[in-house]
Amino acid sequence: MNCSRSLKRRLPRMKSICRKKIIWPLLCALCVIVLVWTTEDLVLPFQRFQSFGPVLNHKWTSVKGSADLHVFSAYFTGRDNLVRIVSLGPTVSTARVTCSYYFLDDVTDKVETRDEGVAGSIHQMRDHHGMKFNNLEITCPLKKGSYPHFVGLSGTRTSPRNYLKINYPPTKSFKAEFTVCIPALHSNFSGMTEVVQTLEFDQMLGARDFTIYYTSAAPEVDAVLRMYRDRGVVKVVPWYPPDVDVHYHAQIASVRDCFYRNMHTSDYIVFKDLDEILLPYKHRTWQQLLDYIMERHPQAGAFVFRNSFLHKLGPDITDGMGNVDIQISKTFGLYTLLKRQRQTVIWKYNMRAKFIVNPMRVHNVEIHEVKDLMKGYSREVVNESLGLLFHYKQFVDAKIKTVKDSAALRYREELINRVKKIYHILNTQYQRSTFT
Repeated sequence: MNCSRSLKRRLPRMKSICRKKIIWPLLCALCVIVLVWTTEDLVLPFQRFQSFGPVLNHKWTSVKGSADLHVFSAYFTGRDNLVRIVSLGPTVSTARVTCSYYFLDDVTDKVETRDEGVAGSIHQMRDHHGMKFNNLEITCPLKKGSYPHFVGLSGTRTSPRNYLKINYPPTKSFKAEFTVCIPALHSNFSGMTEVVQTLEFDQMLGARDFTIYYTSAAPEVDAVLRMYRDRGVVKVVPWYPPDVDVHYHAQIASVRDCFYRNMHTSDYIVFKDLDEILLPYKHRTWQQLLDYIMERHPQAGAFVFRNSFLHKLGPDITDGMGNVDIQISKTFGLYTLLKRQRQTVIWKYNMRAKFIVNPMRVHNVEIHEVKDLMKGYSREVVNESLGLLFHYKQFVDAKIKTVKDSAALRYREELINRVKKIYHILNTQYQRSTFT
């Protein structure tokens, strides 16, 4: 009886405790889930933008009032009073765009509009390959001395739907000697050995930093990218362009984004693919080669390497290699050491070429050409006796004439040691899983 009375007296208190220990934690957990879901694309705390709209980070979005226009990133280079926006849109278009600027109050953290909307300009890239959509650059004029935090775009006089954070030149930053830009890995790219080989080879040549655009890759490639990211070597930029008729996964847009992204943090930017090596013949590194060229051409701003294909699936050539090196090269897929049948034809400088640029001397770049240099600076085509673009590709025409070229063999010992070390790290510290 006494026990029953005691239980009745304690029941309200027990209910209160249960509410505090169960209900409130559940409600808090639910709030956290909602918070994360609603802020996954924001670049600053959610509270600042409750009445502002989503600030996009590494995500393509359409422009309100002009659904065929898509924007990705915004940059202020410091060269002029323009914000430059990496974009996609119809190759033939009469669209107009309005730019609206937004500022973040340093005291209240509130976002406010200070400038009225201004007309932006849409610039078509030269090489659209006959596609219905082209890579564009939208420029938005800025008032001198004005440094807004965000830009919103619309095709009408209505308010923008999404906002891009404006990237400004850093006030202080570590500068890499060479940053390599690699266009999007896509279609569940599975060339793990190619990624390791290329990144290690490029580092021997002088690369200190890589920016790789990413759409999809196999789990083993994801593990490799994660390892290089953790080591501070690779930055991975998610790249999911809209499903429109545009050339090769919007490659030109990724090249332009990479140029602006790294122009103030790297002395030189290298543009190439994973199956390519910009190989010096008489020098060990890119820096040594560029110094040699600049002694003769001090105003050089771009260094263009002419292309020559090597037979990626041709027979192995192993002279100059010991049995152990041969076995290791085959195990790790080091085709730069084994495949030495190079096409005798060396392509013209504006066909299939790749290049290194001094970003302070170049306005912008395209896939195979550097046409727009700053006033007073020149584009230098690397003499074929000094270096070539080694492009490893399967030959389908049996009549292609080739010559044996063993220039890459100079790097044999260091490349093998580097690759062995990387695979040891991969096998002991990393497992195959989706890249995040």
